[in-house]
Amino acid sequence: MNEEIKERLFASEPFRQLDERVLELQPGPPLELRGVAGSLLSLIAARVFEERKRQIVVVASDDDRAEKIRDD
Repeated sequence: MNEEIKERLFASEPFRQLDERVLELQPGPPLELRGVAGSLLSLIAARVFEERKRQIVVVASDDDRAEKIRDD
């Protein structure tokens, strides 16, 4: 069921737009996302990693948020 949810999310218009932005990324300027709720940031990070096949850096607003992202 988790794979089905993931695939439905990745097929949505916002994720298609994200994929376009990710493919245009160049070293240097960041892809800045704000207001991403709950575990969605972890899914976005996973998607970016899968698309780029490179390491990424996720900067959290505080230690608690960083731990939650890590745990997801």
